[in-house]
Amino acid sequence: MDNQQPGVYDKENEKPITRSDLGAAEKNGLESPSGSSESLAEKESSVSKGAKNAVSNLAKTAGAGTGASGAMGVAKKALNILNKNKKKAAYGGGAIGGIIALIVAVFMMLIPLKLEHIISNLQKHFFSTAEKAVGDESETMLKRYLAKTVTGYKNAGCTTTVDKNCRFNLDRGKGPVGKLFSDWHDARLENALAEKYGIEFKKVGDEWHLKAPGSASGGDRLSLNSDGSISESSLDSEFKRADRATMRAAIKDATANETKWKKVMYRFKVGKLLEKKYGIKRCIVFCNGKDKLADKTLSIKQNIANQKKAALTFLVSRVIEPRSSGAAKIIACLMSDCDTKSKSSPCEGTSDCADGGAPKTEIESSAAKDAASIAESEASKTADELVKKIANIKDIGIQKYIIKEVVKQIMNLGADVVEQNAADAIPVVGWINFGVNVAKYANEASNDIQKLPKLAYIANSASAVAIFSMYNTYASEMKTGHSTASEVGSFTDSLGSTNDSSSLGGKAGAENTPLYAKLIDGTSPPTQSTTGSLADNILKSSVFAASGSSSTNQNNSSQYICPGSDPKPPSSTDLVCQDEILGQTKVGGLVTAARAWSNKANPIYDLIKVVTTAWKYSAGFIIDNLGKLFSWILKPAIESAQTLLDTLCKSPIDLSGGACGIVSGVKSVAGEAINYFLSAIIPNPVSDNMSGGRTFDEMASGADVAGNNYAQSGLGGKTLSSQTVAKIQTEQNKTDQLVFSRKPLYAKIFSTDSEYSFISRLAMITPLDGSISKLQGSISNFLSNPFGNISNFFSSTIKLTSKSSAATLSFDPFGVTQYGYSDEDLQAIGDPQEYWNTHCVDDQNNITDSVNIKQGALDDYNNAAAENPDPKNGMPTNSSTQPCMLIQATIGSLGGVMDSSLLTQSDGAGN
Repeated sequence: MDNQQPGVYDKENEKPITRSDLGAAEKNGLESPSGSSESLAEKESSVSKGAKNAVSNLAKTAGAGTGASGAMGVAKKALNILNKNKKKAAYGGGAIGGIIALIVAVFMMLIPLKLEHIISNLQKHFFSTAEKAVGDESETMLKRYLAKTVTGYKNAGCTTTVDKNCRFNLDRGKGPVGKLFSDWHDARLENALAEKYGIEFKKVGDEWHLKAPGSASGGDRLSLNSDGSISESSLDSEFKRADRATMRAAIKDATANETKWKKVMYRFKVGKLLEKKYGIKRCIVFCNGKDKLADKTLSIKQNIANQKKAALTFLVSRVIEPRSSGAAKIIACLMSDCDTKSKSSPCEGTSDCADGGAPKTEIESSAAKDAASIAESEASKTADELVKKIANIKDIGIQKYIIKEVVKQIMNLGADVVEQNAADAIPVVGWINFGVNVAKYANEASNDIQKLPKLAYIANSASAVAIFSMYNTYASEMKTGHSTASEVGSFTDSLGSTNDSSSLGGKAGAENTPLYAKLIDGTSPPTQSTTGSLADNILKSSVFAASGSSSTNQNNSSQYICPGSDPKPPSSTDLVCQDEILGQTKVGGLVTAARAWSNKANPIYDLIKVVTTAWKYSAGFIIDNLGKLFSWILKPAIESAQTLLDTLCKSPIDLSGGACGIVSGVKSVAGEAINYFLSAIIPNPVSDNMSGGRTFDEMASGADVAGNNYAQSGLGGKTLSSQTVAKIQTEQNKTDQLVFSRKPLYAKIFSTDSEYSFISRLAMITPLDGSISKLQGSISNFLSNPFGNISNFFSSTIKLTSKSSAATLSFDPFGVTQYGYSDEDLQAIGDPQEYWNTHCVDDQNNITDSVNIKQGALDDYNNAAAENPDPKNGMPTNSSTQPCMLIQATIGSLGGVMDSSLLTQSDGAGN
């Protein structure tokens, strides 16, 4: 696994934060007494009996330790069990039983690793087309470089690329691709390929051969051009040969490791794009060098209590608050008949070009700024203030909270309004104006139907990306060591099952969702009849990450449930609930309501028309058209009138002449109108009370959106069919498996960076909520034949099958348009250096090393998207590619670690 998007952003150095390599293994062995005459059957029987008792004892002792927050406690209790039973542990089953008790504790401590792998698997799946495009273009650049380099060695009279003493001037060519080649040559990349990966060019007689893993024993002969240089087409044919899969895997592994292109791509390219497009801040708990939830003024107990609410705390500030802000902009947009057309912006060579100037609406730009501002404001808040916000929302209810935030923004009254409840958020005059505008919009709603899917997509995709980024960033923060067990437990527990049936998604945890079963486990969606044990599934070579979804009995209470008048699981063909499909709106219901409202048969139609018209040309006109101009006059006057009315209404005797009753009614009706209006336009797939299942689905949705945003706006990709995407994902999986198969045994067992390793597969069978009871039966079954099961486990780990990776999906469950490059698109680019110098620069007679793309190329691509909205959701789409963007991104990813000038200004460094 490559978890390539570190969440802790190094603003000072603007460079990727890499992890240290695995150290040497300390091998410890347990040997049975040489004089033992106990038979194998007797040993296994003793082991099984002792283990079952130990597991049961540990479960009773550990009690309520849940999630990662309880893992250390469980481990300590396991060690105590061993210490208290030293004599028993010296014999037969007691020893093994004690060891198994410790194994259970180890399982619990693997929960954080499981979170990392869930994120990594989502990233791997939904960024597959982006990784494929950059990976293949990287390989093409490497081949061109090697051809130039080997020609240089040949002309210098050298006999092998391993010779570090051989010096020559590389004919690098013009432009940033040539600059990349020059940097590689200075770093002697070809020497590293030979020494570390066995990819060597050497002279055999009068000919040059390529020797690499999977090649012929003496290497494969390379052809020469007429001028004596190494033929690039000869290298191409070697890489494309059907029997050279191992060689290609070795080349890809070497390129990724030596250039760290994936880490740079996710760090600078993807990360910056998400910052610009969605206002994402790439730190969660550990920002500005300190833990936000570790307040020195609070007691340890108070800090732990706050840290246990970490996931919910940041869900509110990073997802719920920005969504409320976005909802306000959407309603205001609809009320004012705003323009929702996406428009591109010039950005050549600027620091604000992370998305290539991609077309967007004003709502998107404004919502991104608000999200960034909200995230930044966290820095000034104490841990208690952040956590108390959750309590406030719980008190008034999530719907009223959203209404209050929406109204505050629409009326532009700021944070100084009354905070007690939604009805007091604005003066009554404002409520009346808002209510009349709701009626007015409902009366004209049928004219805006085309806007609604696009606005729904904008709102729901932003929320999903925020959730994915939050968990992705925290998974990276965990690896830095700046995380407490309580914080980790909060995030992992938020993906587990719950006892609260009112949660959005029911009681189901992530592993109970059909999408998890299909995407992570590679199995069919869970059903009530699903049987089997975790131990059984660990050993299946067809599934690399078995989990509770396909391994535990599932009853109705643990099923993933979709909201609605008839709550039930998603259909077997959809995998997710209807409200999770982006761009979904309740258009039918809104149109029906609008038509009924404006129908002359409506008994109060005439009254509605009179009131709406009268307000529109009186107070409504002043508020709607002159409010901003005279806000410094109107706002104090309205607030004074509201204060006076509140004073009169609080008096024991009603001195308002009956106005208080009218005001109360108006507030109630207006609040209900806003609530109806919000729910009628855009179904809300997120909540402050989501089950682990719903949280996982939204994470997946966010990864889907983010991956395809980058493939389009970062790489210049085009729309791809579901068949092409599935093919790409299958190829990526096969390559990853080949790369893993070449790893040393130690890495195959202990590497936490690979989803296929022994330790990673153990992590994936650990229940997210840390329930020991879920492990008891499985471990007992496992121990009925421990030696055989362990042998099978290692066999399936070391020798992967074609089904060792999670399955691909035949369609996109969230309705996200898929982007990338087909094989034909990549082949059409040809030599990336020649393509760049011909198509991507302003002046072909003055080619520099700048990585900036000429504005005309970006404009053509972006304008084409703006003029071609997706009929399903109204978002801009591209039916053809812009290779300049792919070449630019590939150059920066391959060379960013060595040379910051190969990064763009929007990446935070370079030109």
